[in-house]
Amino acid sequence: MSWQTIAQNWLPAGRTRSIVTALALALLLAPIPAYAFTWLSPTWLLTIGLTGNPQPPFPIVTSTDTPTGGGLTVDMGQYDRPVTGSSVVTAKRDFTVGAGGETIDIGHQFETLARRTDIQVQVKIKPLAGGSTIKFPTFVASTNNTETIVGTDTAFSQFLAAGNYKMIVKVSYTKKSKGLWDNTPPPLGSPHRFTFNGV
Repeated sequence: MSWQTIAQNWLPAGRTRSIVTALALALLLAPIPAYAFTWLSPTWLLTIGLTGNPQPPFPIVTSTDTPTGGGLTVDMGQYDRPVTGSSVVTAKRDFTVGAGGETIDIGHQFETLARRTDIQVQVKIKPLAGGSTIKFPTFVASTNNTETIVGTDTAFSQFLAAGNYKMIVKVSYTKKSKGLWDNTPPPLGSPHRFTFNGV
């Protein structure tokens, strides 16, 4: 049944019916709002580098998408061999911001048990059309001979004009001889969890 038929059957003739009909037509013709922050790439493009003999475990990377953005989880595993070693994960994904621009909220949480290990986490947004790369504050931690729980719970916001961009996330662990890291629960450790939301 069309909205014209509904108006004729259920509304009194005259001014009331005309107003309701005009409002219904306006709603039908109004543009449907769309989320301005949309992923262009179907998945994250991963680059993983491992050094050491034996090498660290292969990081476990998972992601989820939501109507307003999504999440990325990077589990660096556990590495306690008495040798030097490193594990570096770089994740990249293209996205677009619609007309009018949008503010992007980025969150980062993790905990790692570490000794004689350097941890660095970077998040950047690169305009695909050129221009300055937006660099958020880099997380840096360096642990000594004492086992220490290293972690953060931070959030950043950035307004982006309409256009296409590349999200870049880099997680780097470097361990000295007789050091260790444990980023996997239980009992200690919590993987790197990144959230991305358009508001």
